[in-house]
This record gives sequence, C-alpha cells and structure tokens, in this order.
Amino acid sequence: MTRPFRLLPGWPALAWLALLAVVPATAAKAPAPRIRVVPVAGYDAMPLTLDPGGAWSPRGTLLALRRDLHQIWVLDASRPGRRPQKVYDTGQWIRSYGWSPDGGWLLLVVGDPGPTNERMLVAASLAGAVDTLRREDLLAAFWGSDGSIHYQVGNEWRQSLPPAGWKPPAAFVPRPVPVIGGEHLALTLGTGAPGARPPLHVGTFMDDTRRVIVMDALPDGSRQLVSISEDTSAALRVVDDRGRTVTDLRRAGFWPTSIDGDSRMIVGHAGEGGGGEQGPTRTWLVAADRDGRWTTRIAGSEGGTDPQMSREGSFIAFAVGKGTRVAQLVVETPAAHP
Repeated sequence: MTRPFRLLPGWPALAWLALLAVVPATAAKAPAPRIRVVPVAGYDAMPLTLDPGGAWSPRGTLLALRRDLHQIWVLDASRPGRRPQKVYDTGQWIRSYGWSPDGGWLLLVVGDPGPTNERMLVAASLAGAVDTLRREDLLAAFWGSDGSIHYQVGNEWRQSLPPAGWKPPAAFVPRPVPVIGGEHLALTLGTGAPGARPPLHVGTFMDDTRRVIVMDALPDGSRQLVSISEDTSAALRVVDDRGRTVTDLRRAGFWPTSIDGDSRMIVGHAGEGGGGEQGPTRTWLVAADRDGRWTTRIAGSEGGTDPQMSREGSFIAFAVGKGTRVAQLVVETPAAHP
C-alpha cells in the first residue's frame, strides 16, 4: 500500500497540484543519468522522523529511527547485517530528535501529554550515557554547529551547554549558527540577540505573512534546501550560507526533501492519480542535478516518499507506508552521444 503525500501545515492542496503539474524547465539541457536504488534493509515498524534531514548522522552512515513512539534505534547502513542498536527507551513519547555535530550523541525532546505540558530535553550517547538536560515547556530543540544546545520555550529561543559527558573530537571546529532573517527571509550569519531571531535548523518559521520551511541543511552549513511560501505560491530553492540561491527549484516538477552529502543532487518524491488533500495514489522518488541540467525518476523506488540522503557514502532512506526503506543510490552515467 502506498503512502499518500503528507501535506505540510498551511500548504494548500491547489499548490501541490500546481507543483506536480509543471514540467521541469531545465530537464532538456543535459541527458539524465539512470539512477536506481539497491535495497539494503527495511524496517516496517520504524518510520522516518517527520523532519527531513534529521535521521542521518552528520558523520558516517548511521541512521536513527523511532520505534513505538518511545524508542530510538540506530543502524549502520554500511553494515546491514549488524543488528540495530537501541539507544533510548523511557516509555514516553519522543516528540523530536536529532544528532550532535560529531554524530556521537542524539538530542531528544521527550514527554507525554499532561496538564503542565512539561517535556524533557535528553541527550543520549551511542556509548550508553543518558543526560536529562532540562524539564520545561519545550517546543523544539537541536544541537548547533557551535556545540551549544538550542531550545525553544514559547516564542523564545535559548541556549545551554552540552552534556558534561560530550567530548567533541579534536577535529571539531565550532561554527556560528545561522539565523532566519533579513530581506526576503534570507539566511544571514550570526547569532544576534538571544531569542531575537530563530536559529537555522530543519523546521518551519514564520515572518509576517510568509512561511519558511527548511527541509534539509548540510552539516557544514554550506547548503540549505528551503521553501518560502506566501498565499498559494512557493519559492523552492537551494541556498548557500548567506541565503543566495544556488539552485532554483520552483519548476522542479517534484517535492524536494534532501540534498546529498556533497550537494551534487537534490532528491524528493512525485506522484500521480488520486487528488484532493490525500494527494496521489502512486508515488516514486525523483533526483535532480544541482545545476538544473536534468531531472530523473529513480528506478526501484515505487511507493516511496520523503527521501533523505546520507551525509557520507551514497545511501538513501525513504518512507514506504508506515515504515522505512534503506538503499544504496547507484548513478549510471548515460552513454555519450556521437
């Protein structure tokens, strides 16, 4: 059974139809390579995180998946024969999760619904250490490229120190966390006053009447995949660390969700059949060149949505139904034309 498109909050159904109806403006500029997936593993009871870009470790080929709402398991895509590791389980709802900059810890927002809406901010290492950092009305959190923990309470973003047990590797170089702001909702560097502007992370931001969705961001901050929407129109693009457009995806013909580790490709999903808010009845994965020269359907990906690319290697994880499929992405260069 295929999974219908998951409409993003505030995204009108007509905008989805318009997006899928267009033909890529740049597809004829170069022959598209044949791209296919080679299955690695499948996990029917472990869905991908709803925030694209959050499942893969920023280093290596580790993938974090949630099971039964209150467990986090980590698997190594490069070693499919090795049993996944259970990293965290307290019996409470894991509302969101993401990785530390070095890929050695996971940061989780945990808490069942209750009168006070109190949630825990928990850091769990792959080595088994668990540290509860805060207990309050948390809305979101992420581990920044500066090494600090950034978390949201109400409309305010705050910062705290990482867990005492986190020892960044010698090669770790702290970088400022970009913020959302500036003209046309450009991404600008610098932290600014605490809480003044939301720091850049995968998620949704509002500025006046416009909505910015950061769908993916490379660990080094060099590229972000964003959607800037107002009313029924949306500007889909890949931008650099200063908000400058690298790839214009407004006529991509599919919904992009991830950038590969060296930013050569953008992947996403498309579909046909069905209609209305439920979206298409048939879906598949799509890849596009970062320079807009070609767009192609990924063979062997039928029924897939919401793909995420690993930061190292050529692995891809995507949703099928309520589960996750992990595969290796194989790119075959087309034969040269005489």
